[in-house]
Amino acid sequence: MPAGVRRALRDEPDHGARWLGLGLAAVYAGLVVLQFRAFFQRFTTHLIGDHGDALLQHLHCAWQWTALAEGRFGELLRLPTLHPYSSGLAFGEPLLGVTLPFAPLYLITGSSPATYNTALVAAFLLLGFAVFLWVRELFDSPAAGLLAAVLVVFVPWRLQLLTNLNNMTVHFAVLGAWLLTRWAREPRPTSLLGAALCFHVQLITSAQVAVVSIYLTGIWFAVVWLASGLRFERRRALQLTAASALFLILAWPWWSFFQEAFEAARGLPRTREMQMFSSPFGAMARQFGLLGPLGAMAVLSLPALFVAAREKRLPDGATTHLLGLCLGAAVLFVCGRGPYWSTASQSVNPGYHLTQWLPLLSAYRAPIRLAAFTPIVAAVLAGGGFAALLANLRVSSARWRVAWLCAPLLLVPLWPSLGTDMGAPIRERPADLALARALAELPRDAVILPLPVDLDPSGAAVDERVLIHRRAQIGGFASLIPPVFRSAISELGQWPSAGHEIIATLGVTHVVAPDAWVVDRSDELERHGYRLVTRRGGHAIVAAPTAAPAHSATSTRLLVPPAAAAGRWLTLAIFEDPARFHRRGHQVLTATWHASDGAATDVEALAILPGVVSRHRPIRLHVPTPEAPGLARLEIASELVSVSKEVSIEARPTSFDAPIGPIDVTLAADFAQPASVRASAAFPVDVELSAAGGPILLASSREALPFRRGETLVLARYRPARGNSGIFATPGLSADLVPGTGLSLRWHLATPAVSGIYDLEVSFLAHGAPTLPAPWVRLISGLHVVAD
Repeated sequence: MPAGVRRALRDEPDHGARWLGLGLAAVYAGLVVLQFRAFFQRFTTHLIGDHGDALLQHLHCAWQWTALAEGRFGELLRLPTLHPYSSGLAFGEPLLGVTLPFAPLYLITGSSPATYNTALVAAFLLLGFAVFLWVRELFDSPAAGLLAAVLVVFVPWRLQLLTNLNNMTVHFAVLGAWLLTRWAREPRPTSLLGAALCFHVQLITSAQVAVVSIYLTGIWFAVVWLASGLRFERRRALQLTAASALFLILAWPWWSFFQEAFEAARGLPRTREMQMFSSPFGAMARQFGLLGPLGAMAVLSLPALFVAAREKRLPDGATTHLLGLCLGAAVLFVCGRGPYWSTASQSVNPGYHLTQWLPLLSAYRAPIRLAAFTPIVAAVLAGGGFAALLANLRVSSARWRVAWLCAPLLLVPLWPSLGTDMGAPIRERPADLALARALAELPRDAVILPLPVDLDPSGAAVDERVLIHRRAQIGGFASLIPPVFRSAISELGQWPSAGHEIIATLGVTHVVAPDAWVVDRSDELERHGYRLVTRRGGHAIVAAPTAAPAHSATSTRLLVPPAAAAGRWLTLAIFEDPARFHRRGHQVLTATWHASDGAATDVEALAILPGVVSRHRPIRLHVPTPEAPGLARLEIASELVSVSKEVSIEARPTSFDAPIGPIDVTLAADFAQPASVRASAAFPVDVELSAAGGPILLASSREALPFRRGETLVLARYRPARGNSGIFATPGLSADLVPGTGLSLRWHLATPAVSGIYDLEVSFLAHGAPTLPAPWVRLISGLHVVAD
């Protein structure tokens, strides 16, 4: 063995230690890169990942790289893809910690897919490097650091989030934790200021990960402070104050962006849905690798750590640091999902309720990311156990130390293999480029609506054409689609015969649709005031009417059920005319029930806003009902709605409890059956509903809310002259349907993909109820479905 390496392993620094460290780092990097070998043949044409999130992350990065290359620094965070929101990045992350370091690579190669893929692979390398530094600092053991890096880099949680580059960037926070540990050992101001800078970079890269790291650090340092006797020496206190001030000063210019992102995230209905739902502990433990090699080694480390701590063979403060980290990770694990239980009408999640009282955590769209540090802390624990084992063995031989240092690499075969079919292609077809250049010729204040609205997260859901035309555009994909797109997609699918109200409300100036959609509709377009601008790349660009439809007055129509089941909830509907756009996807209101004896009870009512609220698309307001039967007055006073109605609270079943009975459904008297409808589209049907008996039919929320079980779905079946029929499930009721009353509704029903003549039949089914649908009712006979 070289003398330099031998001296280095005996704590005598020499160049040999550097060569040994560089050699191990090169081996580790090579093994990580080897995991991505399946993507190298398509490195410049396909993004690493098999989900639409990779397309969104790439679009964010590409927008920033092109803005930097062209000197448009003021537009870095103004991706114009989600109009009428001021920035598409309001639903994402800044990602500046990724785009800025890799901008030179983009300038050299000119390939945004290659630059993005390089950044993703580098995120795995950087996490391993950061964890190595942190664990080595905590336990003064390079072997322990290498073991932790090997264990954490490919845990299942990271592989499941492979398409979310923002969640791969946790290494900035880990580097900050490493510098904080150095400062805790020796109060050098450079270490603390460096930690503040690392946390700031994490903030402007992934704000959600930064919030998690701040909470973890707060709990960790609270434990260290308690262990120090509730005091820090004056020098430490001053340095900590200066570093906190530096972090806040650097973060202040970003406040307006984060405030917008915070409000946008809280407005998504999926925020509340994903916060409330939980998964069993075992499933979450597997996701974070706690039931695999990582979890096994973390648990097995506990005895070795206990013995080493008792015999004082660990570095000073290591036990305290471990205790603080484990406590912080446990708290965030519970907040992320945690244990839960279900009652008759709701899911109870203590972690969810805790996050509502903690600053910034209530905006988490996917709270499981609060547990982002769980596998990292488990790896730190495993590394500490390995360091304690080595200390207990008292190995002094240099050759044995080299063997122990290289031993963690033996766990590499346990790394899972990445799939070979996970590439998301970036399409740059000549037709798309031609259309983008034509759109770039529109006025700078143009607002573009591409039709059809593409909601497929695995296809071309993220419109890369915006990188060229740079005009405000209505679009969206996957879970980030604002409510306006979900509520309006069916009606926009009938344009130009429908959807004009939505186009006027959103301020759309130009519509982009396939040529086949508009070539035979020139008369209809002209009748509605549209004007063909140009045709390019198989698409037509059509200018929308400049004058908004005239309305005599603003009116609001309330649909309040006359009765509701005790101890459940009722749903009322709020229609508006003219149409109005709501940025918030949901809003929590305070409702008050006034009993006949004068007692008043306040409850939380959840309003689901469909984006564009109109005379056909209502706000659905879910209100919990009193436990005691009797006549009660419901009062709601807010800027959204004012309600004062008497409701009979009855001890009767709902579609949550009992099968749906027969429902009388007929076409509205003024409904004119269309001569034909387009295939693979949707068309409006006005109906009248009434129920003679059976349970109260709970309304549909249009979103998968925690209490969705029992909500009434409409099943539409197209029965052809020959062959099998297709069944399409769609939300059906705007408000609760109480037996003995009726509802007037408009449905947008999806049509078959194959042209022909069909009979349309409908039925009803309670969501989640193990019962058969209600009897089928023929609604339309001889419906002609034609292909474009």
